[in-house]
Amino acid sequence: MKTLSIAAIAVVLLIAGCKKESANTSTKTYLLSKITYNLTHVDGSKSTYVDTYTYDSKNRITTLNSQYVGLNITYSYNSNNTLSVANWYYPDGTLEFTHKYSYSGNQVVDSTFTGGAFIDILNLTLSASGQVQSYSNYIDNETTSFTCTYDKSGNITNFNIGGGLNFDYTYDDKKNPLSMIGTNNIDMMYFLLSLPQTNVNNPLTANSYTYAYTYNSAGFPVSANAVDNDPMDPISYTATFEYITN
Repeated sequence: MKTLSIAAIAVVLLIAGCKKESANTSTKTYLLSKITYNLTHVDGSKSTYVDTYTYDSKNRITTLNSQYVGLNITYSYNSNNTLSVANWYYPDGTLEFTHKYSYSGNQVVDSTFTGGAFIDILNLTLSASGQVQSYSNYIDNETTSFTCTYDKSGNITNFNIGGGLNFDYTYDDKKNPLSMIGTNNIDMMYFLLSLPQTNVNNPLTANSYTYAYTYNSAGFPVSANAVDNDPMDPISYTATFEYITN
């Protein structure tokens, strides 16, 4: 599986998605089309990255082209509106991973392959609303278990990795840029990065990170400022968000 630094993971908290927000009262549909990240590194150097999204007629994410993560991803779905396959490509078009999802009740298996060779299998347990409650993977003859805790709105407030490593989050009460996507995207929310994400509201704190936003009249972020308060790995960024409306 692809592994990013904790700093990089926290920066991308804003982009991941899982479930459609039922409480969204906007008269328009807002679908995130573009995020532009402007990062300032500890040495004072700056970087700019652009991520773009496309959708099908059911508002499901079909592609994520991410300069920040360094991957271009395509998604396909089953007839019952569940995620079927995610293909991860490097920018040069080389396939990195294929994730194939199979379902049985509230149990899901993510079989991950590359170049036709078996790599990894993850076993997931879902809630009735499609949230991942727990999962385990088996890599290099070792099994690791993970659990997620949610607030009443559906945001992940705690992520626990077997062995007692915890990550905690708090949120605002506004709409996440991906809160109106058409169906759950387990791959994007849980396995694109090394930490799980949410798409209901927007993170205010994520371990050493703090976030501040400006919003449009519909309650969606149009810009964000983030600061890492970890003195060993400081970084800050601004992000701007663009939407497709219909």
